[in-house]
This record gives sequence, C-alpha cells and structure tokens, in this order.
Amino acid sequence: MLRSGELDVPYRPFGIFRTFLAFLVLLQHIGHVGPADMTLGSYATGSIAVLVFFTLSGFVITEAADRFYHGRPWAFLANRAIRILPQYLAAIIASSAIISFVCLSAHDPLPSKLIPYTCSALLSPLNIVQNILMIFPGVGKNAPPLIPYVWALRVEVLFYLLLSICLIVKIHEKKLYGPLLTLVPLAIFALSLIQLAPYSFQYTPYFLLGVLSYLTVSKRAVGAPWLLPTVFAICLWTCITHSMPDFIPTYRVTSQEGALGIVLYCFLNGAFLLLINCKISLRWRKIDSAIGELSFPLYLQQYAALVFVAAVLPRSYVAVIAAGILACVFATLAALAVERPIRSLRDRVRGSRIHLAAHRPDAVQPRPDAAQIDTMQLLTGGLPSSTPSPQARTMS
Repeated sequence: MLRSGELDVPYRPFGIFRTFLAFLVLLQHIGHVGPADMTLGSYATGSIAVLVFFTLSGFVITEAADRFYHGRPWAFLANRAIRILPQYLAAIIASSAIISFVCLSAHDPLPSKLIPYTCSALLSPLNIVQNILMIFPGVGKNAPPLIPYVWALRVEVLFYLLLSICLIVKIHEKKLYGPLLTLVPLAIFALSLIQLAPYSFQYTPYFLLGVLSYLTVSKRAVGAPWLLPTVFAICLWTCITHSMPDFIPTYRVTSQEGALGIVLYCFLNGAFLLLINCKISLRWRKIDSAIGELSFPLYLQQYAALVFVAAVLPRSYVAVIAAGILACVFATLAALAVERPIRSLRDRVRGSRIHLAAHRPDAVQPRPDAAQIDTMQLLTGGLPSSTPSPQARTMS
C-alpha cells in the first residue's frame, strides 16, 4: 500500500552486491596489517571492484536521472551532494582523529607504508581543507590524502557533472541522442589515452557500459545490437592494458594475476547483469537494502580501521581479522549516524519517497511502456529495434 508522496519502482537487488564490492576493496588493502608474506593486494581485487562499481553507478544513476530528474539538473546534483558529502566528511573526521592518535602515541613514527606522509603534512589546516574539496575534479590532487581511496569519488563526481549536463541540454529529446550518448564519451576516452584529455576520462567506458545497460533494459533504441558487447570489450581491454597496471605502478602484474583479474572482472559484470532483473521477496529486499547501506561507509571508513589496527597490533592474521571487524563496526556506525538521518532530506529533494516494493505483478511502474527484457538480451547485446513511445520518455 503506497502512502501519499510515495513512488513504487521495481527493486533491483544490488545492495549485497555493492557491499561485496566494498569488501573486495578491503581485501586488497588489508595486507597492510597482515603478515609480510600476505600478497592479496597484488591481485588488485579492490581496484577491479571499483571498475565494476563505476558500471553499476552508471546504471543506477542513469535510471534515477531518467525517472526523477527530467528538467531538474540542480535537484539531481543536490541529491548526489547530500548522498556523498556527509559520509565523506564523517570519514575525514574519523581518519583525522585516528591519524592524530597514531601521531600522539608515537608507536610507529610516520611516514610509514600505510601512511606515507608526516603528521604535520597530513593534519595541517590547509591540508584538511584540501581533503574536503578533494572529491571535486582537479582540486587538491597533489595534497596528502586523509583517505587514499578518494580518487574513485572524484571520478564518480565527474560522471555526475557530465550527466547533469545531459539533463541541462535535454539530450533525451535530441534526435541523435543515441550516437551523442555513445560516440562523445568514447571520443573523450580516446583523447585521454593519448593524453589530450584528463586521465580520469579513461574510466568513461565503465560508466558508459552501465548507461547502455539501463537504456537496453528500458527499451531505448540507442544503436546496433553489437554496441553493448563492443563497449564491454573496450572496458575489458582497458582493464587489462591500462587500469590494472596503473593501480600498482611499482609492481609488475604476473600473467597468473592478470588472468585472475580478467576472470574476476567478467564474473562481477556477469553478476551485475543477472541482478538487474532478479526478483526477490519482500523479506530479502529488506535484508539486501540494509546490507547495501553499508557499502559506501565501508569503502570510506576502512582506511581509519586499518590505520588504528596497524598502530595497536603487530602484523598478523589476528590483526587482519580485527581490521575487518573494526571496518564493519565503523561502517555500521556511519550508516546509522549519517545515512539514515539524511534519507528524508534526499526524499524531499527528489520530490517523492521511493517505495521499494518487492516484485509484484501489480506494482506501479513509472514507465509502463518500458517492460523489462530478458537478461540474455543484455548478455548478447540485443537492443530493441523499435523506438519507445513518447509516453515512455516522460517521467512518472
């Protein structure tokens, strides 16, 4: 039963999947507190997970923009800011506090492998301000980071800015919106490869893969049937030749590690595509949503947990377990203290409260003409040949 001001949308069970991606990031970095012979980081599990998260973000954010923000680019940006900034500021505070503890305890003088900067450089007022602004493209990139993983947020924000431009120019109303939406990003990507565009644009294909996946699910005619698998091939090639080597620049990836990276990347993308139309019960929807709330704070708060454990415990498997538990505790506290209180504010900015009902035959769909298609059509790159009706292009 919907209350006034609620909107029923099809629930996509990405919650547990998102948190699993965040755990893969933790798995890559947890070797900092593990025994010296622990080499999980060389497999770049977390870095590959971030690439898949870019694709997931491309799908989810495009769907949100399409359903709720036509003609409302500033509301879209405001909601994205409310989603990111409070959690990011909470992580900055936690990281600063624990780094201050490490500096005062003098247990392990800085810089160290985990914190490669001095206390004065990290905790200066100027550096803290630079870190707060570091999520914006081009700001503070050379400043000592209080959260080393902020680079992914910077790329995310760049995608939000580009998508808001699409909303401003109303690209969905353009006659050639399909070619514009695919060729322009790929052209910017090509320019970044030859260093004629900022490096961050090398991640463009990953977002584009998510965007095209949503447009396929919503039955938009955006190109030939081979377009989606072609973009996936570009993503896979970029992952192997550029992204993976760049993640660990001082380490040469072995053929075994590279092969496992390819398998992991393909597996995670396959899981993403299968989950798009996966139907789950109301009970599992609640579980999936609750676990999914931990994904973003877990990504941000894990560094503070690693720094604290490294300061109080010797490198060991006990420290690994302790860091994993502490990261989950920090993420849960951040979700309770930050995520839930801002939910109502995001609903007001969006203009309605989303009623994420379990899949039901009678669920009200914001796009009645955009029936879901079989996942195999996504896997094979099949795009609908018919152009959706004008009603399918309007927001509910």
